[in-house]
Amino acid sequence: MRTELDTLRRTERDENRTWGEFSDKRGGWPWRRRFTTDEMHNAAETEWDAVYGRHLVALREVWDRQKSAIARALPLTVDDEPTDLLELLDQQPPAPAAVTPAGSTSAPALQAAALRPPATSPAAPAIPAEDGLFTLPSNDRSFGR
Repeated sequence: MRTELDTLRRTERDENRTWGEFSDKRGGWPWRRRFTTDEMHNAAETEWDAVYGRHLVALREVWDRQKSAIARALPLTVDDEPTDLLELLDQQPPAPAAVTPAGSTSAPALQAAALRPPATSPAAPAIPAEDGLFTLPSNDRSFGR
């Protein structure tokens, strides 16, 4: 699949390069240049339209082949995945009931106490200030924790 997609990308790049070279040789779109006669302009526009039409047809073919290659590769990756979250939840085994051993009731409390920072002396009381829009609350360390 990867080699096929790489080949299609190269084909698309080559087609765009060929189109760009055609455009550069002729100085851009026909309506962007001046012609000495209307017949010359009509001939250039006809040639331009024909080549541009072939360019678009070639690009559409490459894009269609890319889409079909991707569609062939998609089932290889998508079939293993659940279609949505509810399906994923349905596939989960039921959660076992929480059973705690009788002797380990204080273990979580000890672990939580070990994770806390050491106790320090209480902060000095803050000087009361008038509450306003830009007034910060007291220096109480319990705020924001």
